Amino acid sequence: MPYLQNVCVKPNDLLKDVLERLSRNSHGLCVVVDDNNQVLGTITDGDCRRALIKGLTLVSEASQVMNTHFIAVDESFSIEQIMLIMKSNSVDQVPIVDGNRCFLDLVSTRAIQQSRSERKNPVLILAGGQGLRLRPLTSNLPKPMLRVRGRPILERLIERLTADCFRDIYISVNYLGHKIESFFGDGSKWNASIKYLREERELGTAGPLRMLEGKVDSAVLVVNGDLVTTVDFEACVDFHNKGKYDLTLGMSYHTIQIPYGVVQLDQKGKVVSVEEKPKRTYSINAGLYLIEPKLISLIPENVTFPMTGLIESAIVGGYNVGAFPIHEIWDDIGMPDHYVAAQELQID
Repeated sequence: MPYLQNVCVKPNDLLKDVLERLSRNSHGLCVVVDDNNQVLGTITDGDCRRALIKGLTLVSEASQVMNTHFIAVDESFSIEQIMLIMKSNSVDQVPIVDGNRCFLDLVSTRAIQQSRSERKNPVLILAGGQGLRLRPLTSNLPKPMLRVRGRPILERLIERLTADCFRDIYISVNYLGHKIESFFGDGSKWNASIKYLREERELGTAGPLRMLEGKVDSAVLVVNGDLVTTVDFEACVDFHNKGKYDLTLGMSYHTIQIPYGVVQLDQKGKVVSVEEKPKRTYSINAGLYLIEPKLISLIPENVTFPMTGLIESAIVGGYNVGAFPIHEIWDDIGMPDHYVAAQELQID
């Protein structure tokens, strides 16, 4: 394939030639193959930089630079399988190989996204809170802009949404909102269209949604702006649609350990058991929702209104409310200990 001419290199090719090929191809990756076209490794810009820092030179061979622990996929894999593998391993492109590990093609997240249908569901990211429990970290920075493993929480969230083909994104802003707007702009850098809902006062977790009344015609994916997660947003929407829910909330799990022995009594007050320091697991609200447009009118206008209030109103009103189970990495950065722990999450 002509477009792969600048992708393949041989193990004895010089680093300077690899860099030249990287500059000419649009993938940011070269595949190292032997004379039988079997894949030996991959080389990225980052691999080249690390090699030079370690003391290799421009006349070092590709075999000294290549990553031999690369991810490759078999030609029989479906697009869905390939996307799952790339997402699970946090890579943007992978070589496709045959049964003999011979190189056939290179597939990238961007190429798959361009070939897949864009999700029609608008996204609302809630980013207007003050993050008071994280002071002084949030004294001069909105909580969603705090960095986890070197990058803003909100940027990671937007990249995961666009990887799942969600392009129409609204961000509700209030506290230091200008810093969010100046960083993301119109979203084109992230292959998204970003618009801002400016709260004159804090409107809570459901209040900003009222500003979308009459502007949306499909279920809105609402996400807290402080989430660090690898959740499959597409699967969440599919769950919502299949169940014909009016409102779906994302549900994660939290386990706590009681630091005492728990006493069980019968109806007469007699002790029947003592369970020493038991663990209890609870289903918790994960700060992720799918909400049909017809429910937006249940939200009072221009007042602080929590998402729990909307959920309760929907239940009382007889609407169909579902819970989507989240088994992937999930954490909300609401407390200092959560922020510290998030730095160790395997999300890269």
